[in-house]
Amino acid sequence: MRITHPLILDTPSRVVDHANLDGCSDCLMFIANGEVPDDNPDNWDPARIDSEWGEVSERTAKFHGASPNQLRWDIVCGGEHENEFGEGLGFSWSSCDCCGSTLGGNRYALTALLVRV
Repeated sequence: MRITHPLILDTPSRVVDHANLDGCSDCLMFIANGEVPDDNPDNWDPARIDSEWGEVSERTAKFHGASPNQLRWDIVCGGEHENEFGEGLGFSWSSCDCCGSTLGGNRYALTALLVRV
């Protein structure tokens, strides 16, 4: 898994699939800025994202005619499910699609891109 800004995605032609994610504010801050505030309430750790999106499953790779080591997930801010004003998706008690946190809070549009390496 690699965090990538959408404007500097090095090889857009290599994107083979994507997933729309509803991410928590900690994931948004980490993906946008590369860090989260030290005072985050749940001691959020970026390793949570890697545990959710770190490896491409054998099934996903096979579906795309590749092996897992030929693909990786890149996560970017924004997505096609974002509202027209670019604001958050609103408050939700659903878990974060990016890190799996079960804390309630605002959710933001993120996109996981499946990229050929």
